[in-house]
Amino acid sequence: MQTYLNTIYRLWQKKIIIFVYGSFHLILRAQSVENNSYYIGASLGRIIAHREYFRPRITEYSWVMDAAWICHRQKNQVWKIQHPRTEAGLHLTLAILGNSEIFGHAIGAAPLLKWQKGHKNLSYEFYIAPGVAILSNHFSYVHNYINNAISTPVNAMVKAQNRLVLRCQASISPYLGLSLIHFSNGRTAYPNLGINMVSLAAGIKINQLKPYRFATASYPISFPPVFRWTLEAAFGYGRTSMVEGGPHYLVRNADVALAYTLGIKAKFVMGISRELRGELLRFFANQEAFAGQEKKMAGKWMHYLGYEALFGHFSLGCRLGYYLYNPFMVRGLVYTDFTARAYLFPECLGRAFNPFLETGIKTHAARADYAHVKLGLAGHLSKR
Repeated sequence: MQTYLNTIYRLWQKKIIIFVYGSFHLILRAQSVENNSYYIGASLGRIIAHREYFRPRITEYSWVMDAAWICHRQKNQVWKIQHPRTEAGLHLTLAILGNSEIFGHAIGAAPLLKWQKGHKNLSYEFYIAPGVAILSNHFSYVHNYINNAISTPVNAMVKAQNRLVLRCQASISPYLGLSLIHFSNGRTAYPNLGINMVSLAAGIKINQLKPYRFATASYPISFPPVFRWTLEAAFGYGRTSMVEGGPHYLVRNADVALAYTLGIKAKFVMGISRELRGELLRFFANQEAFAGQEKKMAGKWMHYLGYEALFGHFSLGCRLGYYLYNPFMVRGLVYTDFTARAYLFPECLGRAFNPFLETGIKTHAARADYAHVKLGLAGHLSKR
């Protein structure tokens, strides 16, 4: 028994071995499952010092091991009817980051969306996988002061890859690609410059495509053209930090928006947002400043335009806004907000009221301001 435990411990020390073994094990266990594709690959790249005050000096290359599963048995899903060329699955990542005494390694998991186009023997694929990763090393005043890129063990992860797939056999296809991976905590703690890495990727794609009769869809197979107006309201909280190793502050945020849904895939949004900054309220209280007007001076009003891509119960959105009222114009006049939503009902079906949960990150010129979570309600003003 002790010998067995020692063996497991040595394998854990060799994390690449465990990752490869586990990936192949999952694939072998899934041989009886029809209409799936699997990807196993490796990437070699380098962390980019993307800011002038990025303290670590990058001298080593980074290795990334990837495993992904794509399910093709989804044609009766609403989002698949909306986007017939899009496929979904699960992505796993193990990154052995360069200068490991500073950055360590990262283990992440994420849902993925993949688009494919090409001919019978050669195809182009692009996928994006936003998820969560755990990093072993992060900022510490005592043990790791030079790491001003990551300050928390749990971080958001975004992996994107372009690749060319060559079909050699019916079941196995090699691929070559270019990858970008990003780790960040959305400035929920500071410092948070984030880790950006570009790498060259290679691997194999394993196909298990067998005839399968899809079940009857629970929603209409086709949708008539949809042109409708929607009134949306949301309220939530964000968290931010301003000082290295310093305290965290809440940001209260509320939105009211008018949206126009065109077809079944897209929604265009115009709205007004109000936020109340906790760090300013604390500062005013400590300094006894703006007596009786603390909330006014700590608040901001914004106007924004946005686009939202609909995927059944889910959506991905991007907003571009500017400040209508901002007493302390520290980070500029314009901001962006990237969001992901989960609706109770598929938004393209036009239910009268549709609650949703939203998470996102607000940025200024690619620099995170705060991450937020909101609850909201969409009310449709016109029928399709």
